[in-house]
Amino acid sequence: MRGVRWLRWLLIVLYVGYLVQVGLLMLFLPWSAAWPTLLLRVPPRLVTVLDDPAVRGIISGLGLLHILLVVFELGIARPVRRPPPAS
Repeated sequence: MRGVRWLRWLLIVLYVGYLVQVGLLMLFLPWSAAWPTLLLRVPPRLVTVLDDPAVRGIISGLGLLHILLVVFELGIARPVRRPPPAS
């Protein structure tokens, strides 16, 4: 049983780490100085769409949703409790 708890905690840490990293990346990258450099690697038709401030805002909004999901998962969500076994 102890090995299962360790694996569960490892999966939770990896999941939260993923959400935080991707959330921060999506939140700040579209407005950073690296964004035009990244757009050089994208086909020209897609550059006009990705460089639009509304699309940048949508990408940042998705990053904010990732961060809010972490807050919800860690702060509000409660673990599911199993009923005690019947004797």
